[in-house]
Amino acid sequence: VICNLLKNTVTVVQLPRNNTAWTSVNYCMKINDTSFLTSTSNSIYNIVMKDEEIRINSLACFDSLISPENKSILVDDKRRLIYVMGNYGSILTTLSYENNTFNFLWRKELNRVVNSMERINDSLYWLSTSEGLFKFNSSTREVKKESIPFLTNEPVYFQRRDKTVGWWLVQRSYLTLFNPLTGAIEERIFLSNKQSNQFSLSAACIPLPGNKLLLGSSDGVAMVDFDMRNKDRSAERIIIRNVFINDIKRPGNTLFDEGDTVKMEPSDKTITLEFGTIHYQDDFDIELQYKLEGYDKDWITSVNEGSVRYTNLSPGVYQFLIRSAANSPMDPRAIKLIIKGPFWKTVWFILWMLLVSALLIFWLLKYRGKQIRKEAELKSNYENKMLHLEMQNLRSQMNPHFIFNSLNSINSFIVENKTHLASDYLTKFSKLIRLILDNSRNEVISLDRELETLQLYLLMETLRFDQKFGFEITVDERLDRDVVRIPPMIIQPYVENAIWHGLMQKNGQGKVTIGLQKSADNQFLLITICDNGVGRERAAKLSSKSGSTNKSFGMEITRSRISKFDPANSVEISDLKDEHGNACGTRVQLALSLNQFPGGIL
Repeated sequence: VICNLLKNTVTVVQLPRNNTAWTSVNYCMKINDTSFLTSTSNSIYNIVMKDEEIRINSLACFDSLISPENKSILVDDKRRLIYVMGNYGSILTTLSYENNTFNFLWRKELNRVVNSMERINDSLYWLSTSEGLFKFNSSTREVKKESIPFLTNEPVYFQRRDKTVGWWLVQRSYLTLFNPLTGAIEERIFLSNKQSNQFSLSAACIPLPGNKLLLGSSDGVAMVDFDMRNKDRSAERIIIRNVFINDIKRPGNTLFDEGDTVKMEPSDKTITLEFGTIHYQDDFDIELQYKLEGYDKDWITSVNEGSVRYTNLSPGVYQFLIRSAANSPMDPRAIKLIIKGPFWKTVWFILWMLLVSALLIFWLLKYRGKQIRKEAELKSNYENKMLHLEMQNLRSQMNPHFIFNSLNSINSFIVENKTHLASDYLTKFSKLIRLILDNSRNEVISLDRELETLQLYLLMETLRFDQKFGFEITVDERLDRDVVRIPPMIIQPYVENAIWHGLMQKNGQGKVTIGLQKSADNQFLLITICDNGVGRERAAKLSSKSGSTNKSFGMEITRSRISKFDPANSVEISDLKDEHGNACGTRVQLALSLNQFPGGIL
């Protein structure tokens, strides 16, 4: 049907059926003031109107090159091109025309259903397809898919609104205002289920003054008043109706306010949230989108109301968000979901276990340290006991040696019939024996007791050798003779050695000097024994075999005793020389630590 609005006339044009029961007209596009292109379910026709004459030219010669069903047409008048697409096919065919003469140029397989086509500029076109929007470059013949929010992977139909604003795109559930130059969505309207059934996706939509849009439908036309749709919406809101934990309704308020918190115990396995909207238009559906932050990666869509169920969520803090789609001004809603972990995963339990572990480690270390100290103490006690036994053994070896020598002296007095000397010597000897026996019971004795024993011994030796030598004992005033303690009989063997092997070989009067003093650092007791005898070298030559043996035995025992008390103790023996380099005596120095003995030496 061709309507002439100027002449107010209507002309009916009968198109060929091509042996079919009926023929449907899909598109009719104007080429110029007198020429039209019409696509039908069978073919494409050129209708030429001149004066009152109407001529129909069939383009059936191109049928084999064009998609066979429901063809849509785009006329590029500037470039004199015609693009023919199949609504259910996948072929884009290009024809050129001049003076109602048409020629085939090229065709391209698109591998998708093309619904409509709109020009952007001389070479770029938008294609609305079953899979969203694509850009087509007629110069390079390349087709590129455009990722535009809400217009991807869903059938889209172009319906032109205004060249200066954009196009209305019709989808299954939406009416979207699209800007073809920027690729932006300027407005989006959600169609209710009732409206979706009424309006065809390929129906015409015409903008009207006053922010209105006229939509064509199978029952006539309908008008969308955008101003009216946005009135009285302030009271509408999104609500969360109920929360079920383990399929048991959570007690408390039915409607949850913004910022409410829902807590779940470790034993709780499932949570179900029911949500919806409060609005006042029965025929208006609101699309909602929800998401559980920390669990859902993308937004999930629902209409008007719905519910969501989550199972076996990991312990932690989640945020359940729900918002409305672009057609509703409702504020989004959010509630916090806290899922408690088992007690062994809580912070306080971990801290408690760390504390217990630290205390246990501390106790084990302390116990092990105590064991080590106990073992060390036992070892030390054992070593001290062994040292004490060794010292007793050394003293028991030394005392018989001294007693043997003393008895020999008494025997020599008796043999020589010096009874008075023998009696005096025996008295001193008995006192000395008593001192030695008393001292031998102790590991250390006072310095005064040791010097008393030593002086008694020297008196006995001067008596035995008929005053052939004299002696002198000097003690540093800084030394407290009653406090300082040393091992018993530690000086006597060296004095005995000086008398027997130094002075007895000397012609003339001999002398033994014993000096005791502190070291410069007050750490050692220095005992110096000097004699003016023949010296060690000559004494070795003159000494008898028995004398040599006795010297070695007594000296070695004493040196061993000194070193066992403290490795820092030392014994130094040196020869004294006169101005001519001749031997004029022997010097022995003992260095005993002042901190080595129980009961302490200062």
